[in-house]
Amino acid sequence: MSFLLAISVGNTRTAVGHFHGDDLHVVQHIVNGDIGAVITAAVEQWGHKLESDGDGEIVIASVNDAVASAIETKLAAELHTDIWRLGRDLEVPIGRCIDEDATPGQDRLLAAAAAYAAVKQAV
Repeated sequence: MSFLLAISVGNTRTAVGHFHGDDLHVVQHIVNGDIGAVITAAVEQWGHKLESDGDGEIVIASVNDAVASAIETKLAAELHTDIWRLGRDLEVPIGRCIDEDATPGQDRLLAAAAAYAAVKQAV
C-alpha cells in the first residue's frame, strides 16, 4: 500500500496529514509561525510509513512560498529524503482555462480536482 505525507501550507496555517493508499489518516493544523511544530508533526507522521510497505513520498502544496520553503528545507535536512512541491516538481492535475491575469491558488485548484474526482463530472 502506498504512503503519502501531504503538507498544505496556507496563508496562516499549515495542514499535515498522511495517506495509506486512498485513505486519509491524522490531519494536524498548525499556525505558520510555529515551523518547529510543523516539522515535528511531519516527522511523527512520516513514521507511519512503516505501516505501509516502508516506502513513501512527501508532497507540499502551498499558497505561501516563504513558509513552504522553510518547511521544505528543514524537513529535507531532518528526514534526508526528496520532497516534491506542487507547481514546481508536480503539476496540479487540472486545466487552467482562466483569464490571463487570474492566478488561482493551488488550494483552489486542488479542491476543484478533488471535487471532480469525487463526483466524476464538472459542476
